[in-house]
Amino acid sequence: MPLGGRRCHPQLSRQSRMGGQMAESRAPALAVDFGTTSSTALLVAPAPASTVTTFVKDPVNGQEVWPSSVFQAADRLLVGAMAQGERYNAPGHYRDEIKRYLGQDDLLYLGDDHPYRPEELVTAVLGELRAAAQASQPHAIERVICTVPASYGPSDRRRELMIWAAGEAGFTDVELLAEPIAAALSPGLDVADGGLVLVYDFGGGTFDTALVRYSGDGRHTVVASQALDDCGGRDLDVALVRAIDVAGLAMSEAELAGQTAGLALKELARRAKHRLAGLESVTELLSPGRPPVVVTRAALLDAAAPLIDRTVACCQELLRRTGTRARDVRLALLVGGSSRLVALRERVERQLGIPCRPAANPDTAVASGAAQWAARSGERRIAARARAAHVEPLTWPLTRADLVRTLVQPGDAYGEGASLARVRLPDGTLHDLAAGRPGVLLAWHATAGQPVFGGDWLASTLALPGPAELDPRPLWQVPGRALAAAWFPDARRLATAWLDGSVRLLDAASGEVTAQADGGGHVYGIAVSPDGTRVAYGANDARHRLQMTDGDLRPLWESEQDGVVFQAAFSPSGERVVAGCGDGAIGVWSSWTGRRERVLPQPGRTRLVAFLADERRLLACGQIDRWAARLTVWDVADGDDSASVTVPTQVRGLGVTGEWALVCDPAPSGARLFRLPRLEPAASTLTGSYHCLAADRHAGLIALGADESVLIADGRTGRTAAEIPASGARALAFGLAGHALAVIDADGLSLWTLTAWAAAGRDREDLT
Repeated sequence: MPLGGRRCHPQLSRQSRMGGQMAESRAPALAVDFGTTSSTALLVAPAPASTVTTFVKDPVNGQEVWPSSVFQAADRLLVGAMAQGERYNAPGHYRDEIKRYLGQDDLLYLGDDHPYRPEELVTAVLGELRAAAQASQPHAIERVICTVPASYGPSDRRRELMIWAAGEAGFTDVELLAEPIAAALSPGLDVADGGLVLVYDFGGGTFDTALVRYSGDGRHTVVASQALDDCGGRDLDVALVRAIDVAGLAMSEAELAGQTAGLALKELARRAKHRLAGLESVTELLSPGRPPVVVTRAALLDAAAPLIDRTVACCQELLRRTGTRARDVRLALLVGGSSRLVALRERVERQLGIPCRPAANPDTAVASGAAQWAARSGERRIAARARAAHVEPLTWPLTRADLVRTLVQPGDAYGEGASLARVRLPDGTLHDLAAGRPGVLLAWHATAGQPVFGGDWLASTLALPGPAELDPRPLWQVPGRALAAAWFPDARRLATAWLDGSVRLLDAASGEVTAQADGGGHVYGIAVSPDGTRVAYGANDARHRLQMTDGDLRPLWESEQDGVVFQAAFSPSGERVVAGCGDGAIGVWSSWTGRRERVLPQPGRTRLVAFLADERRLLACGQIDRWAARLTVWDVADGDDSASVTVPTQVRGLGVTGEWALVCDPAPSGARLFRLPRLEPAASTLTGSYHCLAADRHAGLIALGADESVLIADGRTGRTAAEIPASGARALAFGLAGHALAVIDADGLSLWTLTAWAAAGRDREDLT
């Protein structure tokens, strides 16, 4: 039976990873407002207790707003301010306003021999934004939230082209967010739950308006939208160019008709427009040696009036179509650079009869709102509908969605609320399919890119066993002197170490050896990586070393140590491996390369190590002398110890389950309990003399090996739930998410099924 899973919950909510993996909602993301004339991006990065949003600045001029421009240089495609700076050198190699061409089949030529599809140029801009953000971020940026006009409906081809372009730019998870929703999420607004806001977005290339109903939880909805694809700030620039008196510029007709003059005049108009937001008139130079050009606010307003009136008419048509009265709208939120003009605001307010309020920063409001959306990415999830049996088909209440990718693979265990997969709804937003309760993923019944619907059986999972369901039965036994065992995550194999120095892989269904290697001396502990691709163990003969192999025991690397290498453990992500040594130290390595990152100075002989649920914290036990051991919680990333306690006994076993750490010893005091992460001692009902211990993080079960039996108890209550006969148990290992237990005792290595469901697999070829 495979192990595994991710999350699913009953309402639409966002993302987060469980089961020891890095929370997806804590991974960095990029929020991008890809505009017709300019683009803005914010990096949303995790911080210790929140998220931090940072503008991604154009490396050429340090500005937060990048020109949505490209220029074909001899050897590469330039983007942003660098492209804009080259536009006069070869105007035919320069292109802006790419967004206006998206969805068209015609190729865009940069020079005579460089044709591009519009979406390929979008990829170039998004890729440059990602590269600039990645330069300051140690973790790969795989998620992007791209804002799109509300006019890009569910069946609009431009939506798919934006998703394709972002995927080509290197993003794994691509989410589309309607620009009005993003604007409504921008900081500075205080609108009551259920209130209506009219978003007035006068962008660089288009005008978009939408009626947005606010929600107290931030999940605002677009009631309806309307757009003008040929009415934006650039159209205002063109109208202003027509109003400029060019007779005094001393330019010929041919010069005025040329590309260079056209670019220069539009740039002059853009500069004048921005300055006239606070001045009555401005003087601009077209180029050195040319007479100055005087532009007045009155001329700007005369040029803008027809465009403004078209935007107002668009808003009025939207209100009429939705049956909304002006007095029912709380306010009109003005975004886009052109909305800085006071006269525009006054004209719109007068004609609409709705109070107008500019966003805190009209140029970056949409990107800032998208960043707010990204920062709350742990909130959007869809809960699974599951049956009560152990093997559960999972369905989700979807009308229609596209499966973007699976987040948990067959064989992986997951916790309550873990994200199992990510889907894109028809509105372009990403949602995680969340698990209602802990389990193990057995199989997916859909593939990435496939449309899925409500009622579809998307996944099969295995429910975790409860204490009342335990009914232990022997499956097989391999005689001999075994020393250690560890399960592969798909529960199909066990990695085992033996007194003769061999390391063997055993088939979990039959106990047969599937691979064997010479362990190079005594092997006291063995571990399997969370993805099942690597096996780590301590090899101790004339030399002491940590040995890393692949999943079939072929050597990958080794690292020599001064003292005996005892137990090894992989971090929850599998990126690191640690090993306790007899020289009073814990080694921390990159599990992929074998590069030693640091040594933790654990007091005593460090026989036992176990990671907590997160990637950084490690629980270690060092035996100081015969009757005293030191428990320590380490931060493996920075090498600091955050808690420690001395245990007055000889510790034989160590386990972590939930918020508890357990240790056992052969004294009658039994298992000792400590609350994590501070190692605060707590009362334990598990009295007796125990020689080994195992804990299953997911099912919450613990197993304790005594002289004549193995007790299995509920880790939450301490109550014994089942008992297995054993002759001096030496090592234990839970597998199959608590449905099976490997027991090493004086008679050899045996495998026990713990539930009736697992026992029924004995007659099937594919028990696992």
